[in-house]
Amino acid sequence: MAHTGPCRGYIISHTHWDREWYRPFQVFRAKLVDVLDEVLDALESDPRYRFFHLDGQTIVIDDYLDIRPEAAERLRALMEAGRLIAGPWFVAPDETLPSGEALVRNLLRGTRSARSWGGEPLPVGYELDMFGHISQFPQICRGFGIETAMLFRGVNDEGNPAEMIWEGTDGTRLLLLRLPNDVAYSDFFYYVRHPARGKPFDIDEALGRLKELVEFERDRSTTAELLFMDGVDHIEILPELPDLIDAWNARPELRELCEMSHASLPEYLGRIHEAVDRDRLPVLRGEIREPNRSGTLSNLFYGIHSSHPRVKRWNDECESLLTLAAEPWSVAASLAGAPYPAGLLRRAWQYLLENHPHDSICGCSVDQVHKDMEYRFDQCRLIGQEVLQRAVGSLAKAVDTAWIGEESTGLVLLNASGARCDEVCEVEIAWPHPRPPHFRLYSEAGVELPYQIIRETPAIPGMAVNHREIPHPTLTDRLRMAVPVSLPSVGLTALAVRPQPRPVSHLGGLSPAPGVLDNGLIRIEVGLGGALILTDLRTDQVYANLLTLEDTGDVGDGWTYRAPLEDEAATTVASGCTVTLETDGPLQATLRIDYTGFLVPRSAARGGRGRSDERIALPVTTRITLRRDQAFAACRIDVDNVARDHRLRALFPSDVAAHTQLADMAFDIVERPIALPDTQGWNEPAQEIQPQQSFVAISDDERGLAVVAPGVKESCVRDDPTRTLAVTLLRGFSATVGTAGEEGAQSLGHHSIELAIVPFSGSVYRAGLSKVAASMRAPVLTALTGPQEGAASLPQSIVHMEPNTLVLDALKRTEDGDAFLLRFHNPTPQPCCATLALRGLGSEAWRARLDESAGEALPLDAGMLAIEVGAKEIVTLRVR
Repeated sequence: MAHTGPCRGYIISHTHWDREWYRPFQVFRAKLVDVLDEVLDALESDPRYRFFHLDGQTIVIDDYLDIRPEAAERLRALMEAGRLIAGPWFVAPDETLPSGEALVRNLLRGTRSARSWGGEPLPVGYELDMFGHISQFPQICRGFGIETAMLFRGVNDEGNPAEMIWEGTDGTRLLLLRLPNDVAYSDFFYYVRHPARGKPFDIDEALGRLKELVEFERDRSTTAELLFMDGVDHIEILPELPDLIDAWNARPELRELCEMSHASLPEYLGRIHEAVDRDRLPVLRGEIREPNRSGTLSNLFYGIHSSHPRVKRWNDECESLLTLAAEPWSVAASLAGAPYPAGLLRRAWQYLLENHPHDSICGCSVDQVHKDMEYRFDQCRLIGQEVLQRAVGSLAKAVDTAWIGEESTGLVLLNASGARCDEVCEVEIAWPHPRPPHFRLYSEAGVELPYQIIRETPAIPGMAVNHREIPHPTLTDRLRMAVPVSLPSVGLTALAVRPQPRPVSHLGGLSPAPGVLDNGLIRIEVGLGGALILTDLRTDQVYANLLTLEDTGDVGDGWTYRAPLEDEAATTVASGCTVTLETDGPLQATLRIDYTGFLVPRSAARGGRGRSDERIALPVTTRITLRRDQAFAACRIDVDNVARDHRLRALFPSDVAAHTQLADMAFDIVERPIALPDTQGWNEPAQEIQPQQSFVAISDDERGLAVVAPGVKESCVRDDPTRTLAVTLLRGFSATVGTAGEEGAQSLGHHSIELAIVPFSGSVYRAGLSKVAASMRAPVLTALTGPQEGAASLPQSIVHMEPNTLVLDALKRTEDGDAFLLRFHNPTPQPCCATLALRGLGSEAWRARLDESAGEALPLDAGMLAIEVGAKEIVTLRVR
């Protein structure tokens, strides 16, 4: 398919700007100022130097102007003229680690930022250095009016032209501009500029090298429109570029070969879309994750999903706080009259998005970068928690509790999930000290509800800051208890807490024998070495040897897990353990397993060829909790990581006869083969580990097993006889880029990982795994109030969706403040008719793009709406 005739060359000047990586942000920012000073001067002083691209992101503008505020109008003039081009991203993210909603917010902020400076965001899915590509990225791009993607990792040179078609999991198609594996986004730089390093740039010599580049790109292109990328990581401009282009075009034999221009990507995109023959292009479908066959620069880097595991957990916690709690409850509070905290939420999102650049969130940077990230996560969390606390406080004052009586306290329960919650939940109540020592719980219908106190921390000191009052000290009793709730989706209800003169007892338990939990749906027994035997009492299927721990060596780095040549695995299979019944009652029971003999090598040894002969105890405690009416086991694993250079995984043999595994990714559930492809001799052989957002699962006609772990981003199903699900809990190594080794990447200290073991039968799409993940990410919240009349404008449920396979992604105000926005997706491969109950949000509704622009008006009848939803479709609605 190579083009053989005359062609046109488009030289694209850019710099690939890793905001932080082998140096911290502030060090790179100092260089950014130097680079952009020169860029502005060149654009203003030489009209032949026509364009410069800011790496597809806009945060570099903020970073630059923070130091050079006096350059704002110069920058604006160049943006308005279309000569300085930024966006569509706010930051250049990783695709696999942030949630789908976070990717949308990134594009929202980037496109709006570019337009605020008078420019148009770059109309391309600019994925130049992401480590693999998600199945829904074409649909995300189309939601912002983007028809083209540019990338190089995940698809090899062999057999593939420069232009291809990428079809997303829902059928959405993009034109894919595939950059070469050896020179990536820097073909012009490596062919023309790099050989001249350290000496004056010679135009005549450069012309010869440019001719070689033309021949290289022509051989891989299907049209006469050739793309040349003039830039590389943190690079300055080539001042001689206009002279080089003039010299090329002045020579007839070169101009006839390829007419050369200094171009913008929008200019090139217009030409390539006209020239390309889509019917002749090969099609890539779904995820793009082929390992690197022979390229110099195009590794996928399988290990990024487990390096710096705290970073991954903090990110998941912050994303969940904003999208599953702070935003939806702020919408609810605004219906009751509270102001919507758009500014605070915008700032929280900025802190979070600043942690999403690929070298940051992937955990492959120097220690200082990840220290800086911790600060940003803290700021996001502090803002999000304050926003949430204010929203819940407003709702507590607005809910109708007049029915509870003067001697009672109202306990408000809030469920942010897009699904009803009719089950036992563990909730936390902050009670003014002293709390009533004995009480009963009643629903509004007068039904008494049992409860079970799990833990209490009395008389916690604090400070209250009330409106128009000076701060004053307080004491709070913090009570954790299990209670059966019946809560609508994105809704709330109130219970009456009525003091009693004597203790209240609710009899029964879920532990019929030592080391056994049984709730009538599943039964869990602790066996040798702390391994679990789980029986699904609904199907009589038995799953044995679950939750064993495996520790192996790691002499890799932030990008790659690499086992020592002489590796040695340690497991809990033969280790000793003690099993304690920590809590038991009619609603919830917890077994505690302490591994007393889990000995692992202290570190790597023999120059990284093997593991140390010295063994140390790795302290691990696992708590297994079973609740009434829940068909899964909730687990918390606490690890005091005292070992170095190792990887710790939890193993769950499934004995499922299947050849594919499933995992949730951004706006999707993807199916992947279990068997690895033959990549012998490749630069980057395929590895079994794969990314996930919150779960990995396997099923056949008889049985299924899933592990739901929202804070864990790496898992797989092993190609072994028992089809073992393996979930990476932590990974430690010393090698960091550009250093002799650092301490932070060892991930020493305490780690707490929560996961759920979910047996099921039938389709994974109907196993409720997304609901389990949502309940772990956003547990039921509580607030206390007195008897009061409620706000008429506050519905008990704001959003309800059917069928229950739909997944709620966002409920917030639109960025323009003109409407409410609801986003959900259908992760299944079947279309459906969605029925939505939207209460209190408005009387008008529109379908919208992901960029929040309104489309088709929808008939909203008394808050009810029925719409057709395609397979794997992401749906966005504006309601006013």
